[in-house]
Amino acid sequence: MNGTNGVNHGSPQSLAQRTCAQCKSSKKKCDKVLPKCGRCVRLAIGCLYPDLEKLTDSEPGNEGNDSRFEEVFERLRRIEAQVFSPQPAAHDGTEPQRSLVELARSHGIESPNPINWTLEPGTLKPQYMSLILWQSILATLDEHKATIHGVTRVYLSQTEQWLPMISSIKFEKELALFPQLISSDSFVLLALAIHLVTSPPVDHPPAASLAESPWYRKCKYLFQYYVGFKQPNIELVQAGMLIALFEFNQDIEDRALTTLGICCRLAYLLEFDEVMMKHSSQDLGKLSADDEEVSHVSFADAGTLAHHVSCTDHTNMDGSYPT
Repeated sequence: MNGTNGVNHGSPQSLAQRTCAQCKSSKKKCDKVLPKCGRCVRLAIGCLYPDLEKLTDSEPGNEGNDSRFEEVFERLRRIEAQVFSPQPAAHDGTEPQRSLVELARSHGIESPNPINWTLEPGTLKPQYMSLILWQSILATLDEHKATIHGVTRVYLSQTEQWLPMISSIKFEKELALFPQLISSDSFVLLALAIHLVTSPPVDHPPAASLAESPWYRKCKYLFQYYVGFKQPNIELVQAGMLIALFEFNQDIEDRALTTLGICCRLAYLLEFDEVMMKHSSQDLGKLSADDEEVSHVSFADAGTLAHHVSCTDHTNMDGSYPT
């Protein structure tokens, strides 16, 4: 052994049974020294041994929601290790990235090639976006040291009081599914927008401005993707209105009106106007849960918010919500 691993050779070294993920993906020789092989130490990169990951996953004590969150993070780390490998392996049709293949099959994806995601956006399929969406909300909550229940509690006690647009029954059902990571994508995107609009500016990660905030950018990017590639749904309209509210309150150029315009177009595609005309004379208590939610997220709400945005002097804005 060449001693580049910084290990005391006077004592026996522990060796892994298999090559580390980085050396395997780069088709380089691995000395299998634990906890990091010599090559990974020299290159100052992460060193992951598949055998150790399996042992870690099977240890007692990692129970409940925390273990499920950690499982998602671990899967995403494996993908990142492949995508950002300094010497990615050539695709010769022999043995593709095994951990990635297993992850992809669990999501119904055949023959994934995420290395191309950074080079060719056309390879970014809807199944991958679902993973990216979940990673975004979990990473954001972890980074903010927040919980989904804490974020939604703040939202329901503040923003929802003056801009009511969420069906409590439907919302609570999706919220109950979140710890098991089985909430719908539309709810997860809405939750990301709720976190964005309820987070104080001082809590955002360091950035040149809030327009460059990673939390804002990931929320807006994902919203735009789902607008362009998914079927319209009411949560998409709700998320867009919250993003527009954030853009207005934080004076992010003139993006709020554009975002609201997208929301109005989505509402038209969902035939909100038809629902409102159909039930205009009915008591809200007699409407279905979906129609009641539509009655909250109406064109009038979007128009009121748009009017407030267009008529308010941004130079006098203090960042507070309208009363």
